[in-house]
Amino acid sequence: MIQCPKPIKIDKLKKKIAKLKEQSEKRILKLKEQVKKKTKKKISQPSMKTLRDTAWRLFSKIVRIEEKYICYTCGKNLQNDTSNCHAGHYVPRGKVSKLRYERKNVHAQCVNCNKYMSGNLSVYAVKLEGQYGMGILQEFDTIRKEEDEIRKNKFHSKPLDRVTLLTMIESYKKQLLELEK
Repeated sequence: MIQCPKPIKIDKLKKKIAKLKEQSEKRILKLKEQVKKKTKKKISQPSMKTLRDTAWRLFSKIVRIEEKYICYTCGKNLQNDTSNCHAGHYVPRGKVSKLRYERKNVHAQCVNCNKYMSGNLSVYAVKLEGQYGMGILQEFDTIRKEEDEIRKNKFHSKPLDRVTLLTMIESYKKQLLELEK
């Protein structure tokens, strides 16, 4: 009697099917894990740029409110046109990071003085010395030279860190609430 080879083939096929099922189950599990990872909400922190921008927006608003939207350099009253009132720096904000949020360095200015007259610095300097005393420009210059030295020696001064910026933002929010009352 001749035996049929079919039972052997069926066994092989059954083993192959079982193996394929096992592989597909593993793939399904992997895919489910990937979906879980993607659907988990990540608590993302705002970028440093966002924090700096937020701190600046709040700080500049405080400056403008405290100075009643009156241009520091030309005296123009901008209360009825607050969108044309800037918070202008004597020492540019990109130049020296220590002076970016220094209240003595930042004052309300009209668009004309701040943007089109590049800060109207000659008048700005006279006003600063009148308000803060004769040493204020030298104080700014010393800070500027210190930061230039740090850059020359390739010892980069650390810009404001995340915690400092978050603290500043909270402080500025509180100040704004008090000013707006």
